[in-house]
Amino acid sequence: MKGGEVAETGTYEDLMAAGNDFYQLITDYAVQERKNQENNGSEKVLGEKIATVAGSKAEEGLKAATMDTTVPEDAVKATAVMTVNDAGEDDAQLVLAEEAAQSKVGWPLLKAYFKSASYLYSFLSFFIYVLSQTSQIGVNVWLQHWSSRSEASQRDGVPLFLGVYAILVLSYMATDISVNLIIFVGAGIRTSRQLHDRLADKVLRLPMSFFDTTPVGRIVNRFSTDMDNLDSELPNNVTDVYYFLTIVLGTVIVISFNLPIFLALVPFLLFFYFWVQVYYMRTSRALKRIHMISKSPLYQHFAETLAGVSTIRAMRCHPRFSADNAKKSDKSANAYWAYITANRWLSVRLEFLGAVVVLATAFLCVWKMDQLGPGGAGLALSYSLSVTFHITYLVTSLSNLQNQLVSVDRILEYCEKKPEAPLTIAEMKLEKLPVARDFRSGLTEGGDGDGQWKEGSIVFKNYSTRYREGMELVIKNLSVRVEGGEKVGIVGRTGAGKSSLTLALFRLVEAANSHFAKASYNTPDCDVAAAATVAKVPQTGESKNPTAEVLESVEVEDDGGSIEIDGIDISTIGLHDLRQRIAIIPQDPTLFAGTVRENLDPFDEQTDADLWTALERAHLKTHIASLSGGLSYEVSQGGENFSVGQRSLICLARALLRKTKILILDEATAAVDMETDDLIQKTIREEFADRTILTIAHRIKTVMDSDKILVLDHGRVKEFAAPKELLKMKESLFYQLAEQAGEIGEKEEEI
Repeated sequence: MKGGEVAETGTYEDLMAAGNDFYQLITDYAVQERKNQENNGSEKVLGEKIATVAGSKAEEGLKAATMDTTVPEDAVKATAVMTVNDAGEDDAQLVLAEEAAQSKVGWPLLKAYFKSASYLYSFLSFFIYVLSQTSQIGVNVWLQHWSSRSEASQRDGVPLFLGVYAILVLSYMATDISVNLIIFVGAGIRTSRQLHDRLADKVLRLPMSFFDTTPVGRIVNRFSTDMDNLDSELPNNVTDVYYFLTIVLGTVIVISFNLPIFLALVPFLLFFYFWVQVYYMRTSRALKRIHMISKSPLYQHFAETLAGVSTIRAMRCHPRFSADNAKKSDKSANAYWAYITANRWLSVRLEFLGAVVVLATAFLCVWKMDQLGPGGAGLALSYSLSVTFHITYLVTSLSNLQNQLVSVDRILEYCEKKPEAPLTIAEMKLEKLPVARDFRSGLTEGGDGDGQWKEGSIVFKNYSTRYREGMELVIKNLSVRVEGGEKVGIVGRTGAGKSSLTLALFRLVEAANSHFAKASYNTPDCDVAAAATVAKVPQTGESKNPTAEVLESVEVEDDGGSIEIDGIDISTIGLHDLRQRIAIIPQDPTLFAGTVRENLDPFDEQTDADLWTALERAHLKTHIASLSGGLSYEVSQGGENFSVGQRSLICLARALLRKTKILILDEATAAVDMETDDLIQKTIREEFADRTILTIAHRIKTVMDSDKILVLDHGRVKEFAAPKELLKMKESLFYQLAEQAGEIGEKEEEI
């Protein structure tokens, strides 16, 4: 296929004999297969070593890795993550288990919820509920007073009785409407918005190590189920608690006013109700947490199924995935059933206690009949009959409120995790962190904040890094200097650390044992006293900025080195200050749902003329112009309505628009055809001639014209010299890689 048309057809022998496109494709890529076969043996040996350390969990990942030795470096990272460190810690697990918190849902959590709703709304709603219940009791008392008057006085005082009655009813209606507006419209929306924004801001700022160990289903669970509880269930529960609490208090007051001896029973009733509620909550709270946790695997499995639905259908595996989905749904339903069953247990016991209250009131009414009179006895019995229902629902509402606060607890759990480094110099100064004072003066355009690096030189000084705390180093004591404007190719076998250098330049991973590596370290037990080597927070004094307090207290044991750009240590500038001045064309070209314009210029900084110019230089203008809407053409999720090659060219156009001094090619042409590869390489040579380019090579041919070659092996610098010099040394690793790629013959003739 070529250009959407059939270019050639025939048998293998006929097409090879013709020597056209198919012949060129085979000759260019056949050497890669031979390289895979030669490396297969060494990869299996490596797999056996890692499997011995990591156990059965790592074996599955290694089987997949040994089947295809051209897997990207991220897949090897996922396998290496299974390695357990010498201290026997669990920090290096691939996916950390989601554990149900054992702490009680007490006043601190309730206080956090009321703070999000605002203390004013919380107090005002309760106060209005008291007024509402007072009006309701006043209506009943006024009717009792009216009925107890003589017939003559009733006829004479009709306007007075009806007027007061109308005022009490209208006040009850007004207060009831007002309190519902405050709780649902005012406090409810404010709480949901604040906690959602906090959660979203924190998740977007968490370090990459968090996403390496956290399935997306857990994050989706927070934004879906927990937020739904916060939006709909919690306001209803708060309303129920306020409503039934004021009714129960009013009932006790009315009964006690008519039967003062009833006050002697109140302490016993409170004790029994409190005991039943506490006994129930120990189980109910745990069941609620289990139910919430059981939804995460269901969301995760559903998301994975949607992402691979075409493959599942092609392999006819849909019965297995349907069965897995049903199994996970059953587990979640079983947890919910256990939670509902516990609620029924509570209801039975509360209704029994309510019946005891009615019986006690009836006995007291008979005993004090002479003092009460018919009206007082009727009012006391009426309220005692309703108190069964009200107290049952009060305790149930209190229990449900505590159970629903589990969602707030789970949201706050993510809100309190440690983020990555600050985004800008201003934030670093605010948190009193070391900053690069001459950073802006070292930029072009007169030191303006939007300027670029002047030279683009990159220096690694004894740099070491790991993907997260508790894992082995993936880059070890790397010392390399790349001059401004140099073109450096980075090569090495799978797992050598090539892509890790890219992550290090963007500070997606920090230097080992550095300040921010430890300050952004998140584990389930990161707040325990045993983790004092990670972060020690002062226990005395008030903290104006908790994040800064944690960052300032981090202990650094060893020096993981540094990376400097134009003499500026990148760890002393903000992440946004750094990342907006480095462009990348990734191995897996990523597009987002939206228009072509939004994908090329997400921050709306360029004109349409600049966008068309970039597309023309990326050899994509003709295709985009042919689409309906041009730059306004809608891109589907993940860019599925574009081919892989076209997505790579759009990423190239995006890099052209950035006009940065440093460009990183992370195996940018690994998944594209030869024609697209040639277009990308040609554009890079022409448009980025004066820029520093780091090319992570998937094909040795793409870096043969580089100024220097950096050869990595197990995270260390093996060789660093011009390609011609390395090819002269037949014992060098680069020579072996070039020989396996079939590049030796051509280059030796040129030399």
